[in-house]
Amino acid sequence: MKNINFQKDVLPHLVAVAIFLVVVVIFYRPAFFEDKALSQHDILMAKGPSKALEDFREESGREGLWASNIFSGMPAYLVNVSWSGDLFRYVYHLSYLDLPSPARLTFPAMLAFYILLLAFGVRPYLAIAGAIAYALSSFNIISITAGHNLKVLAVAYAPLVIAGVHLVFNNKRIAGLIITIIGLYLQVRVNHLQITYYLMLILLFYGLFQLYNAYKTKTLKSFFQSAALLMIPIVLAVGINFGKLWSVYSYSKYSIRGPSELKVTGQEKDSGLSRDYAFNYSNGIFEPLTLMIPNLMGGPSIQELDRSSNTGEALRRNNVPGNQASDFLKNARTYWGKQPFTGGPFYAGATIIFLFILGIVFTKGPVKNLSLIHI
Repeated sequence: MKNINFQKDVLPHLVAVAIFLVVVVIFYRPAFFEDKALSQHDILMAKGPSKALEDFREESGREGLWASNIFSGMPAYLVNVSWSGDLFRYVYHLSYLDLPSPARLTFPAMLAFYILLLAFGVRPYLAIAGAIAYALSSFNIISITAGHNLKVLAVAYAPLVIAGVHLVFNNKRIAGLIITIIGLYLQVRVNHLQITYYLMLILLFYGLFQLYNAYKTKTLKSFFQSAALLMIPIVLAVGINFGKLWSVYSYSKYSIRGPSELKVTGQEKDSGLSRDYAFNYSNGIFEPLTLMIPNLMGGPSIQELDRSSNTGEALRRNNVPGNQASDFLKNARTYWGKQPFTGGPFYAGATIIFLFILGIVFTKGPVKNLSLIHI
């Protein structure tokens, strides 16, 4: 067994965790030092339907099964239910070190992406920078502002799953299996199946790449052994969260995502969501360019502008009264893309894109081919 060198094998990772904690404390300092909470629209909307269920749980010690104060009533497991039998829940709490919200959304993203970069052989101190860039990307921050907490958590835990799978396919099966079990459990636990679906697509491309590489190197037996081993995390993750997953699945056929009970005379019964509804908030053709060029499609749908802005000067030139101009500037429409509403463009950063392209150019071996496949 290899002897552990504290300075080489342990200290860099302790430093990384310490840096991540310092970053989230500074970034969310009002939550830590001023006892302030972020006003998140979706979270505020969820508190109302959850209130009666939380009160019932506190008073009776039991779980309510019906939420009577949302719509005309609906099953409580789609609103607020504390599921029993989850022995891994302590892993979930440990992943964010019991930090206050929204720091508990950002810290796991840093930690998971740090582990992912280590799995791909990146040096620890360089991996720290990459992890911070990933966690503080505009996609995560804008989503947090809107209150899409579960989506952010699903995005945060996704790198952990990829890291574990990569290790399994690169002859570090025990470590990879443990990391995949933890990562996939956390991913499924937050129950944001849209992000889990995207993660599955990434892993599908990764698996095809590994299959092709195994065919070229005549190591197909090892590939299929690793693939079979990964069935263990899938079974465990689904099994632990089975109640939550099954309840959503069983209810989905009665929601607008299931078949319709209404029928227009002469037409077949609709099933599922219409294409326009499903893609209503999708980016336009040119909007992905905002990853490199901020505000290419304007800013958020509603944004407060300064009086010194071009819009403010235009209002003054046209002699718009002060009060009217102030009201307009507080709720200015700065977005001209195709989505009905957006909290702002998802800007990855021109520097990050440049470093990504630079990495593709200079990286050698199969990792480079894997990056090109994911593009």
